[in-house]
Amino acid sequence: MFKLKRTSLRHFPVLCLPIILLIHAAIAQPGTDCIAGAAEESESVTTNSFFGVFSTHNHDSHQHFKDQTGMSEQDFYDWADTHRAILDFHWSRTGADIIWECIEPVLGAGYDWDNDKDTDDNIKAYYAQGQINLIATISPARDRIAREDWWLYEEDFKNYVRAVVERYDGDGIDDADANVRVNMWQASNEVLAWQSRGWTADQYVMFVTWMEEAVHQADPDAEIMLIASQTGAPYMRFMKNSIDDLIAAGVPFDAVDIHNWAPYDDNGVPGFPMEEVEDCRAFLDSRGLYDVEIFTCENGTWFGCPVKPSGEPEPEQTEQEQARFLAQRIVYSPSVGLDHFLWNNICEWYNFGGNPNSIYNCMGLVSDGAQDGDVAERLNTERICYWTYKMLAEALDKPANSFVGRMSFTVDNNRYGYEYEETETAIHKYVLWSWIGDQDITFTVPEENYRVTNLITDRYGNILEQYYLTASDDQLTISVGEDPLLIQPVEN
Repeated sequence: MFKLKRTSLRHFPVLCLPIILLIHAAIAQPGTDCIAGAAEESESVTTNSFFGVFSTHNHDSHQHFKDQTGMSEQDFYDWADTHRAILDFHWSRTGADIIWECIEPVLGAGYDWDNDKDTDDNIKAYYAQGQINLIATISPARDRIAREDWWLYEEDFKNYVRAVVERYDGDGIDDADANVRVNMWQASNEVLAWQSRGWTADQYVMFVTWMEEAVHQADPDAEIMLIASQTGAPYMRFMKNSIDDLIAAGVPFDAVDIHNWAPYDDNGVPGFPMEEVEDCRAFLDSRGLYDVEIFTCENGTWFGCPVKPSGEPEPEQTEQEQARFLAQRIVYSPSVGLDHFLWNNICEWYNFGGNPNSIYNCMGLVSDGAQDGDVAERLNTERICYWTYKMLAEALDKPANSFVGRMSFTVDNNRYGYEYEETETAIHKYVLWSWIGDQDITFTVPEENYRVTNLITDRYGNILEQYYLTASDDQLTISVGEDPLLIQPVEN
């Protein structure tokens, strides 16, 4: 029996009114109305958060790291929980897809939740130390083991999706664990991976149509995220065409995903802007999809000297440059419409895709001490970008803070400034940097005294530069360079 929907708005036809409403469901806990209200407030707080980290608890992706540190599976989960508490992020996304043929190797023969992907253990681990907003990715694949074409089995596929959502939706019915509450389901991983299997754009629309129906039959308040578009016109075109086809078919969704891994400095051009996000926001708005959110669930840049598959070296980058990129991209991205940002991993991967020179081997907030110029002594130590991330999350995350906008002097590729407001106190904070060397910037401020903190620390998290400035006639003048500066008001 399918569950009654607590709202029917999600399934209104969108042909005439193509506006998809985001519905963030509260986690209803047993007890008094006061407890339920507190749960609703807590859910709102974490759902609104801007900050996340990708694939934090997928221990199978970090076998080399576990071997080198002597960690067991549970040790790795505890390690990830410790860093999550320090960094205070509220979003993550599963690093391993929930793959149909792994869950149901033989159609009709039951579901294997303890499969070789450790689906159950991984998802439970995300929630062991409290609630997190987990994005779980569903794959229809049956071509590697079962050697079957998924599109030939519509009802079996829908049954599989309903079973997955029911197991992890936290509603008290057939749940894997009382703590687990997955509310967002991504319809496959990336466009490139979809196309590499020979699957078509039309088949993707069919897949989302089937998946959306099954997801909402199991959990009426669940949200749907579309497949991730990587950087490049073909991937964006796939996403846009899919969206138009879903609108025409009356299939609602709640979020899109854009993956990007750029160098800090590409021939003198800033690497942190994400033009695809701005283009995507404009496209969604043009279709009336104002409430559809934009995530980047895999984002980052590397430390060291990786090599492209062609053999051409990537730009070599220092830890300081990696940290600058992180700060600049996080602070800049809301100005072009990004809603949520997930950095590519706490600890980086090793030998990603069998490539010892991959950019993904040296992208983590924590080093594994191997490959692309890293050294063994850095095993399981924080990179500079770790501390930069921590300071930004503490100072700027939603809903305690809101993004005000780009500052007026940000008119070219030479200098950048972005303004935030603290929700309860209405005090304003700023992050500034220059792309072409040191220069003075003067801007209007509402307070008199300010503390300036350089967001690039040493590798132990020690602040290397911090000082105080006093405004004159509501004007603050500051010298900025390539290191982003956090500027916050202080009492006299």
